[in-house]
Amino acid sequence: MSDQHLVERPQADVSTPFAKMAEQIRHNSEAVFGGAIVIVPPQDGGAQVETLLLSQSDPVVFWSTAKSLVDRALDALADVQKGQQAFMRR
Repeated sequence: MSDQHLVERPQADVSTPFAKMAEQIRHNSEAVFGGAIVIVPPQDGGAQVETLLLSQSDPVVFWSTAKSLVDRALDALADVQKGQQAFMRR
C-alpha cells in the first residue's frame, strides 16, 4: 500500500517535508517499511512529492513507484512548457 501526496509548495522551509516523512515513518514503525520518497524540487519546479510505502518491502515496487512519480512530474512540466510556448506564439 502507498500513501501518496502531491503538495503545492509555497516558498517555505524546504526541510519540512523531510521532517514530516520522518514522523510518518516513526508513527508507522510497526508496519513493514517499503520505502519513503520525498522530492522537493526548486521553486517553480512543480509539486513536491511525499510517499511512504508500507505493507511490503519490494525493491521493484519502490523503484517503479519512484519512477512513476518522477515521470508524472516531468509530464506536468512538459504540459506547462507547451502551454507557455503556445501562449507566446499568439
